[in-house]
Amino acid sequence: MWMNIENQCMGRTPQAAGWGNRLMLLLCSLLMLATLPAFAQEAVVPAFAEGVVFDASRSTIYTLEPDRLAARRAESGEILWDRTELGEPLALHNGQLVVLGNRDRPAEPVVFWLDPATGATVGELFLDLPDHVNFRIIDAPGESFRARLVTVDNEAFLIWGYSKRQLIGAPAVAGINRAPKMPSVSDSSVRAEQPSEPLSTQIIDTTLVEEKGAMRLETGQAAAVSQTALDSVNRNAWAMLYRGDRSPTVEGEQYRSRAGGHVLASRLSDDDDQWLRHQWTILDDEGEALGRFRLPVAFAPFAVGDKVMAYQSQPYIRFDAGEVLEARDLSLVVMDLESGREAWQAALLDKTWREGMPP
Repeated sequence: MWMNIENQCMGRTPQAAGWGNRLMLLLCSLLMLATLPAFAQEAVVPAFAEGVVFDASRSTIYTLEPDRLAARRAESGEILWDRTELGEPLALHNGQLVVLGNRDRPAEPVVFWLDPATGATVGELFLDLPDHVNFRIIDAPGESFRARLVTVDNEAFLIWGYSKRQLIGAPAVAGINRAPKMPSVSDSSVRAEQPSEPLSTQIIDTTLVEEKGAMRLETGQAAAVSQTALDSVNRNAWAMLYRGDRSPTVEGEQYRSRAGGHVLASRLSDDDDQWLRHQWTILDDEGEALGRFRLPVAFAPFAVGDKVMAYQSQPYIRFDAGEVLEARDLSLVVMDLESGREAWQAALLDKTWREGMPP
């Protein structure tokens, strides 16, 4: 359709363009942009939380779940498609879903480009990481790999970080976890004269590897770049809003959504509820309130669609008088904007190592 509009507009543009013709060309260009699909107008939709991408234009949420990568309908949670073998969704870029990792090959750093409507693979690429960097979809004890996708001038960059630490016991620190050497019980006279062994105060650096890097990504190819080229990228995606950036219509701390277009205002509630202590208000860019919610936390990564607001809930256990009232793993929670109630929730793959360490 928009190609026909373009041809008609170009046909009306004479060689000697006057103000009327320039205005007509501008109007035609705006009309062409309006007829483009929303995902074509939106060059990038970044993950608003680790492993969660909310495409408001399609009303679809892409989630990294314990047993699959899933595309879910935002309003109901209905699964539109899933891929059990794929890893973490990083972003939508130029109409394609960028995914990192394959669970069937968990040690291989592979990037996939998917059709977001069907989940079909459009392209894939093996990333060339340094030899001493171990790619991981899920953390291991003392070892972690993290990546995210950012854009600069509509170019996509994969920023990654890797750390590995030696697993050892706690270092001996005077007065905390180490006492003087015990004297011999068989000779009390020697015991009285022997000086105590000096206490150790050395703190041991257990870091074995700490490295980060960046790559420019295009479908089917990647090239390493210097991170200094990305200094302009706002790494603090959840910066609090101050002064002129704040909406004057609500109180509390305010945060802009990572994809832009919405603001969260958070404050303590006025009643004595000890669990749902925080009042969330979601605003659009004009300062109009779209929805209000009572939640147990002051802030969490969030994204907003036409009818719902989604946020990442950290793992928790809720007790009352020693009894477990509620337990929830790392989850995506979706709230209805109109009613303020929870619409649905889904467990997310928790990449952080939360179990015990080896002895």
